[in-house]
Amino acid sequence: MKPSKIGKNNRINLICLISLILFPILSYSIFFIPNKEIIISLTREDSILEYAGAISLLFAAIFFFLSYRKDKSGCDLLILKTKKNVFFLLLGIIFFVGFAEEISWGQRIFHYRTPAFITKIADQQNEVSIHNLKIFDSRDWNVREKSNWFLTWKPAKIFKLFWATFCLLIPLTYKFNRHARQFLKRINLPIVSIWIGLFFVINHIVLKAHGFFVSEELRAYMVEVHETNTYFVFLIVSFYLFNEIRRKREIS
Repeated sequence: MKPSKIGKNNRINLICLISLILFPILSYSIFFIPNKEIIISLTREDSILEYAGAISLLFAAIFFFLSYRKDKSGCDLLILKTKKNVFFLLLGIIFFVGFAEEISWGQRIFHYRTPAFITKIADQQNEVSIHNLKIFDSRDWNVREKSNWFLTWKPAKIFKLFWATFCLLIPLTYKFNRHARQFLKRINLPIVSIWIGLFFVINHIVLKAHGFFVSEELRAYMVEVHETNTYFVFLIVSFYLFNEIRRKREIS
C-alpha cells in the first residue's frame, strides 16, 4: 500500500478513536448540568439523545449493507459457500430492525394507533415493538415474577450478550487462539478491533458507577444515555469494518 493510503487509513482510525472518546464524554456530561429539568428533557424517551441513538443504528445498518455490497470474499460456512459475506447482510438486518424498534416502527414519528392484535400481547407501554411484548416482561400474565430465568431475558440483556460476544470475546479469541483464528478466517466472520470493543466495556463501567455521581431520581435516564452510547459505538464498528474492506481492496 502507498504511504498516502496508509496515512489516510491512520487518519480514519484516529477520527474513530476521537469520536469514541468525545461522544460519551459529551453525553454523560449532561448529568453535570445543574438544572434537573434540562437533564430530563435531554435524556427522556423521544429526546434528542434517544433519536441520536436511533440514527446511529440506522447508519450502522447502512454501513453493514454497503459492506455486504462491496465485499467479494464470500463465506465458507462448511455446508454452504457464498459469493458474498452474508454476515454483513445479517448485521445490516439486525441493526435496521434495532433502528425500527427504537422508533417503534415509525409509531413515535407518525403517531398511528397500536393495532388490536399487538395490544393483546404488548406490555404496559402498548407500542408497536418486539421488545415491548409481554413475553419479554419479567412478570407473567398474572403480574407475578416469572420463575424461569430464560423468560426474564429481555432484549436488552440479549443485546448486551451480543456486543460482549461479537465485539470482545470473538476478537480476543481470534487474537490468542490459533485454531479459532483459522476457523473464523474460513467462515470469514467480520472481526471487530479489540480497541473498539473496549469502549463497550468502558461505557458499561460508567453505567455501573453512575450511583457515585447521579441521584437515584436520574438513574433511569442514565440508562438511556448508556444505550445511545452503545449504539454509537456500533456505528463506529460498522464504519471501521466498512473501511477495512476498502483498505483490503486497495491492497489487492
